[in-house]
This record gives sequence, structure tokens and C-alpha cells, in this order.
Amino acid sequence: LTPFHSDDSLALNNPYLFQLTPSYKTEYRKNVQFLARSYNDNLIFLHSGDSSQLDKIDFYKSILFSELEKHSALEAVLFKEVVIRDGNMADLLHALNPELKNTIILPATDEAFASQVATTLYYQIEDFDIQIFGSPYWVGFDDIEIDYIHELQLTISHTHKYNFENPAFLHMLKKFRHNYFKEPSSYTRNGLNFGLLGYDISLYFLSALMEYGPRFILKL
Repeated sequence: LTPFHSDDSLALNNPYLFQLTPSYKTEYRKNVQFLARSYNDNLIFLHSGDSSQLDKIDFYKSILFSELEKHSALEAVLFKEVVIRDGNMADLLHALNPELKNTIILPATDEAFASQVATTLYYQIEDFDIQIFGSPYWVGFDDIEIDYIHELQLTISHTHKYNFENPAFLHMLKKFRHNYFKEPSSYTRNGLNFGLLGYDISLYFLSALMEYGPRFILKL
């Protein structure tokens, strides 16, 4: 069982492994379905050029191009890739278009880099229409001003959505507070809530074990 790992390499080689977090490839495929609707925007794909992330960046771009072709086969798409090294934001500012909505695709996992970009863009919102499409890691970022997040229309995808109108969820929160005297507020780097995910995992596997016994894997 691997509750937080988001690379599919382990699952591909082990038929007995339970991977509870979808891989980044699944995340990116869902993202591009959403992003391709913005083909009329000025699309800016922004990253730091980190060599350890280049395979992911290349994969993201390739499936985004494929999805954009489905929506805009007869129209030109404004797409720019901007690489920011050493904190120099000049190329990003140059890429902004005052006549179109600027959708910034920012799959950043590093808070310092994301904060630099958000701060720079925040001071451009009087002259440009800007939306940031970030990564699930933004849930765990603590140092980015909340005003920046709202004004830059931050949008992210996430594997977990907590419905505060669901009576069962509210009951679980009540029990959590009763047992631990606090909210389930601790997160992994990519925005997974330890307390809530632990509850989900325990409920799923213990229920399966109770109903089907130790060979519950045959009943998934």
C-alpha cells in the first residue's frame, strides 16, 4: 500500500501494490481536458527548467498540444513556453498579452518559485487579465498571500474534494475533533490531508477485510 506516491512506476511492476494517489500522468491528462477549453486565451506554459522535472514537462506539453488540436483544429492558438531561471521574470512579463486573457500554466512543486511568480503577476493585474492554473502542491503552500491567490484566479486540480454539505463527512469531522481536539489540518507536500486520507484508507480496507476476508483483493 502506497498512499502518497504519485509515480506509476511502482504499480506497473507490482500487481499486488495498492496505489491510492493517481499518477502525475493521470493528473495531467485531466488538466489538459480543462485547459484546452481556453484555446482562445494567451496560453503561457511556465516552469523553472529544473532538469529533474523535464520528462514531466515534456509529457504535459505533448498531451496539451494533442488536446488543443481537438478544440482548435481550424484556429491558431497562442502558446508560449517561458523558462525562468535565477528569478528573472522579464520573459514572463514580455509574454503577457493585454488584449487577451492570460492563462498561466504553472505546474510548480516548489513554493519559493511559485511565490516569486505569483508576486510578479499580482502587480500586473491592473493591466492584464490573468489566471493561474497551478498544481495540487498549492494546497500545501503557506507563504503565498491569500490576496494573490484570489486576484490571480488560482485554479488547481486535486484528487480529493471534501463536501462540507455531506452529513457523513460532517459526522466524521465531529468525531475527529472529539478524539484529537483539533481539525484534520496536516497536509502532505502535494496537498493530501493526512487525517482525512487516513480515515478513507482505513474505512475502505477494513471494510473490505471484514466483508471478504484476507483475500479481499479478488473482490476489488
